[in-house]
Amino acid sequence: MSSTIFYSENGELSLPEEPRRDGLKYKPIIPGEPLCVEILRSALGNTKDWVGDNEILASSWAKTGGDAKPAPRLINFYRERLKPYEAISNLGAEYFGHNLIFYTPAYAGETLRMTLEVLEIDQGGDEVVQFVKSVAARLTSLPFFAAQLPVLGALSLIPKIAEIGIKLYNLINKNDVLLKADLDLAYRRSYRTPLNPGRYVFVYGTVAPKPFVKRYHLNNANQLVEADGRDASRPGGLEVPYVVIQITAERRKEYVRFQGLSQQQEYLGAVISRLDKKYLSQLVGLLNPIADLAGQGYLLANIVRMKRELDDVNSPERKALLAKLLEGELAKFGDGNVQEVLRDSLQVSGTKSKSAPVKRVTKAQQVREAAGVLPSPFRVRDLQAACPNVSLTHIQRTLAEMQKEGKIKCEGRGRGARWVR
Repeated sequence: MSSTIFYSENGELSLPEEPRRDGLKYKPIIPGEPLCVEILRSALGNTKDWVGDNEILASSWAKTGGDAKPAPRLINFYRERLKPYEAISNLGAEYFGHNLIFYTPAYAGETLRMTLEVLEIDQGGDEVVQFVKSVAARLTSLPFFAAQLPVLGALSLIPKIAEIGIKLYNLINKNDVLLKADLDLAYRRSYRTPLNPGRYVFVYGTVAPKPFVKRYHLNNANQLVEADGRDASRPGGLEVPYVVIQITAERRKEYVRFQGLSQQQEYLGAVISRLDKKYLSQLVGLLNPIADLAGQGYLLANIVRMKRELDDVNSPERKALLAKLLEGELAKFGDGNVQEVLRDSLQVSGTKSKSAPVKRVTKAQQVREAAGVLPSPFRVRDLQAACPNVSLTHIQRTLAEMQKEGKIKCEGRGRGARWVR
């Protein structure tokens, strides 16, 4: 069953394609700036006729651009033993869950395409809980993908958990769909539904828009309520499921690797789907690093393409936008050596723009500067405390170089050695 989608402006509902009235509440969506899509609330409606223990799993797909390949499936949350008319807004810590549907640190002005799906699971229960608790140490600040289910199971090194991971992966597409919504939003494209920041409501089924927007509005707690303030999700009210999402231009540092991870999981999902079940548990441990390289290769190709365009373009406005987009592509690698090397390479080649960051201090420079300000004599452990991101081997190598240069000398040996300027 399809869903009817509404846009909320200050709580008042309208169809997403209708003109906006003010647009002042949210920061506007602008190319080169972040774009973030998150689930705010999932209300289940009347579940009393469900089969089983009222278990649901919410998942989503989202991507920008015109690539015909499907986006990898995200697992947003799983819940069991739900009561009729219950809603999920605070995910809590008992089970793994994540609100994120999509994030990019630098939106390129492409069409945003997304699908949200809420499933009734009839074979999950304790096995799902057991699986999540077993793999929790490997979960990150990002949501996990369907393709990661067999991988995480195998990495747990517990045969039973590996089996559950594979079972869940094969189970996802074999359950009843409670709600499915598809939404395409375009940036400044005529005759397309516009990409506006704000809240969107996905309501199960085909509902008549005019009576619906007269009866309901969206309050600050992301609940559909009636004119008298009563929650719509109650007996005699709105009996069907609905989901509220939010699109913002908010910068979220913890999400910068989302698109890079999505590329990895797109590759991983394609490989896993071709494997026979008996080989799956043997090979999943090898797939993640290969998929990671494939994802990084995709990002690198984008960076090379943007750099060439940045070198050739003459328009100051286009050059400034490309510099922002290039910075966003670099951010997708996350903090680490790969991003640092690429950033330095781009600066050396003369493509550094006004918006690009100042060149970073090298690790050797960090050690030298710390050695110059620490009280003399000092020990290696003092340098380790002053330079937490520099390895012991790098510190020792830099100290040896400074000793050859005559800038410091060593007194003693082993752990008791002290360095004097």
